[in-house]
Amino acid sequence: MKITVLFNGVHPSPTPMSKRLSLYVRGLKEAGVDAELVTTFRETKGVVSAYLLPYFIPYLIIREHHTTLKRSDVVVVDGFNWWTYLWLGAMYGRKRKLVFELNEKPGSVYTTRILQFKPIKWAGLHLTRISMMVFDGFIAISEPLREYISHQKKTSAKTVILPIIIDNNEPYTELKNEIPPHPYIIHTGAISQQKDGIVDVFEAFALVNKQEGNTLHFYLAGSKAAPPGVWEGINKVINDHGLKDNVHFLGLVFGDRLKTLQKNCSFLVLPKPDNEQNRNNFPTKLGEYLAFSRPVITTAVGDMALHLKDGFNAILVTPGNTEQISKAMLRLMQDRELADRLGQQGRETSISEFDYKILGKKLAAFLSQL
Repeated sequence: MKITVLFNGVHPSPTPMSKRLSLYVRGLKEAGVDAELVTTFRETKGVVSAYLLPYFIPYLIIREHHTTLKRSDVVVVDGFNWWTYLWLGAMYGRKRKLVFELNEKPGSVYTTRILQFKPIKWAGLHLTRISMMVFDGFIAISEPLREYISHQKKTSAKTVILPIIIDNNEPYTELKNEIPPHPYIIHTGAISQQKDGIVDVFEAFALVNKQEGNTLHFYLAGSKAAPPGVWEGINKVINDHGLKDNVHFLGLVFGDRLKTLQKNCSFLVLPKPDNEQNRNNFPTKLGEYLAFSRPVITTAVGDMALHLKDGFNAILVTPGNTEQISKAMLRLMQDRELADRLGQQGRETSISEFDYKILGKKLAAFLSQL
């Protein structure tokens, strides 16, 4: 069986999607399957290019990967738009199986103001639903997404749930000079209230420092880009509580430096708000911190509730309740034994439920059924 993963994105890269698909391929290979990942990606330049380029993607696929796709038994695709999916079905769907990787519910993610305009959004969702009919299988990251796609797919298509996928023993070099000399938390990725409850984290962070005498620091690694209103909320907390010296914006940080910061933080604070996007997705960063044995403070939103138990391998708080979040942070700062125990149980959960070797075998069995 020959499996090709076709990805519209930069690879290799530190993005969650690139890492996730890489681990699919590694897991398949270790399960004895012939698998490879190929990409078709062009950087957009300007607004016109951003909207027109997706419609030229099929030409790029033919030019760069036609022979590879023709020799494949199964093609797993991710990152394209409805036009490319329909074209893939017409071009390659008759003699091989097509599988769609579903990690977000279509329409639930904030994009641009133009794409959020109701008639445009409705048309995009409708065309996406039609394009789902070309696929023979779906890889869903959560149970709600499996349920969602069950109403969109053709009757014969099969579905498998693969949650976040982690290499629990990924090698890296710890950079001792990068470890901050004070207790700290770190946020990685997009600055988003909708997705990660970042304003709630800042408010809880302020409450903790008010009680602890400004001993806790906050590092942010990633782009400063954010939806409207988010930075206003963050800056208000910083200015109102005099936390300018405790907040550190690192910019884009990758590789050994990022892993060093993640591994040595006091704990992860990820209070996912209860909304449509979070009820359907599953945050990769959760698995990264669990793999590092870091204690986790989060919410029981979506499929996280299936893997995390309050007081056993995480501390679960009510979405939006900054007082609960701050109390959980204080507990972990003041009770090192609790923090260590939660961190160790979290790592064991990551090894038993999210490791790429285990999920690679599950994916191989699913694809062979097709």
